[in-house]
Amino acid sequence: MQARSQPKPVPQEHLGGLASWTPPAAGMFLWLRLHGVACADAILERLQAEKVVVVPGAKLGPTPNLPYHLRP
Repeated sequence: MQARSQPKPVPQEHLGGLASWTPPAAGMFLWLRLHGVACADAILERLQAEKVVVVPGAKLGPTPNLPYHLRP
């Protein structure tokens, strides 16, 4: 059986200082915590215009307490 490969980290050159993340210990999903953004919805349209596919954390989390998180 082959070991699960680790996801490649989000390129620091694109997100340096704008977001933080921890590689998942299990599974394949990565959560980005946005710095300086009160709500991910505020930048969602801009990301979509640049063809960046993300889902706001508040839509996926067990509680709506993830407004400044994204899942790419």
